[in-house]
Amino acid sequence: MNMSGKKHKVKIAAKSGKRSRVSAEQKKNRIRDVQINYQAINIAGRKYIQSILKDITEHKKLLERLKDSNEHLQKTLTEQKRTHKEVVRHERLMALGQMISGVVHDFNNALGPILGYSNLLINKPEILDNKKELIKILTDMHTAATDASKSVRRMKDFYKPADPLELEMLNIGDAIKNAVSITQSYWKEEAEKKGINIRVKTDIKDALWAKVNGSLFRESLMNLIFNAVEAMPRGGTIIIQCYIHESGEGVVIEVRDTGTGMKENVRLHCIELFFTTKKKSGAGLGLAMVHGFVLRSKGSLDIQSIPGRGTSVIIHLPLARHEKHEGMEEKTLK
Repeated sequence: MNMSGKKHKVKIAAKSGKRSRVSAEQKKNRIRDVQINYQAINIAGRKYIQSILKDITEHKKLLERLKDSNEHLQKTLTEQKRTHKEVVRHERLMALGQMISGVVHDFNNALGPILGYSNLLINKPEILDNKKELIKILTDMHTAATDASKSVRRMKDFYKPADPLELEMLNIGDAIKNAVSITQSYWKEEAEKKGINIRVKTDIKDALWAKVNGSLFRESLMNLIFNAVEAMPRGGTIIIQCYIHESGEGVVIEVRDTGTGMKENVRLHCIELFFTTKKKSGAGLGLAMVHGFVLRSKGSLDIQSIPGRGTSVIIHLPLARHEKHEGMEEKTLK
């Protein structure tokens, strides 16, 4: 028997019917694995054995490498499962941290007006004699506390599917005035203590209505007012406008300040969760919360900013044609 013209020894390693595997030992003691396929044939009345030899040395080596690879893969999968458990645990902790951060953020927003008004009543007890002013202050404090309680109820969204938003027919103009009043202790009283003069102007021409969640709408406006105040460390003006979109199909709420503005790279990322340029005091939740509210209300959000000249946050919401139907209570915030 001859392979490539070289002499060799053949040892039959295994037999199975018409196929055998042998090891062919060539010179220099190199071992090759050979597969022999054979069959009996009859040519001109004489019987012959036809054999076909196939070198399977590389194939056998490949199988061994595949075996080693499978063993390595199994070890890798085991390690991956362990790593996955660690990742899941880390993600749960991250989700818990996000939930806590959100609750703290909402509570700080709600407690700000309550603390501000309570300090005002303590430092200026003569307000207690003005019944009209006192009722207004207590109403704003009650609204802030009610919104805080709703924030707590929304915590369940972290561990069960979010329920549909509780919608109401909201007078947008009244809600804006309400948010300005609730935050007055922050943008006026507290700012004046620091020697900062901030004015808030509203331009609300029509009684416009939208079917939205009133609590989230007020929180969104409060966040925008707080952000505007922080963007004006030397004072300035906040202008809040409300008008019908030029298409006639939507209501536009625009909050504009004369603050420091944002660079383009900051503007592009400012609505991302936990993105903040205030490393010590910022949580990066305000604009993210506003954006989330607008999306859930089937609206859109646009932010325009010029460094050194200020920022405008423009919210578009679907306009509701307000008609008082039988059985529907008209809700107007005062």
